[in-house]
Amino acid sequence: RPLRGPLKDVSIQQTMSAISRMFRDWHSSGYLMANAVAGVRGARRKEMKLDVMRSFSDQALRAIRETLYQMPDGPSRRRLRAAILLLQTAGLRRAEVTSVTWGQMEKARLGNHESDVWAIRFSGKGNRERVVPINPVTFEALEAHYKDRLDLIESGDLSRYAHLEKEAFPLLGILD
Repeated sequence: RPLRGPLKDVSIQQTMSAISRMFRDWHSSGYLMANAVAGVRGARRKEMKLDVMRSFSDQALRAIRETLYQMPDGPSRRRLRAAILLLQTAGLRRAEVTSVTWGQMEKARLGNHESDVWAIRFSGKGNRERVVPINPVTFEALEAHYKDRLDLIESGDLSRYAHLEKEAFPLLGILD
């Protein structure tokens, strides 16, 4: 049964936005003499709470770190390190991490100056464009993973990806 019970804050905000837009359009087109909702302001949104039950515990983080450090040095370890750093420092969602490519990397601008900090520009949840700065350590880990993939292409193990330009490569990709 739709609309049973009180609406959530997001639903109220979307409804008020649609109604405000409708009255604004009617007023600007001359259909109405005045915008009836021009002075209406929504209530402040309730404070968001972080659901810490969806994050890793300190014990789980320690186990992840120990597993990474116990792996032999090689492409698999460097890929896992790049994935962990990207997820940890950039705040990307799982789906965003799996779809972002090198072509979406750009130098971040601070004011009118290009910095030496890298950022990822992509469409996130709700098709909203986001620009996320990349930690230099994370960028180095991603570069090491990319170099591993180039080495595998050159050796013939990933030869089917030889035609790809760097911009088309995913930041995190397969190794076999």
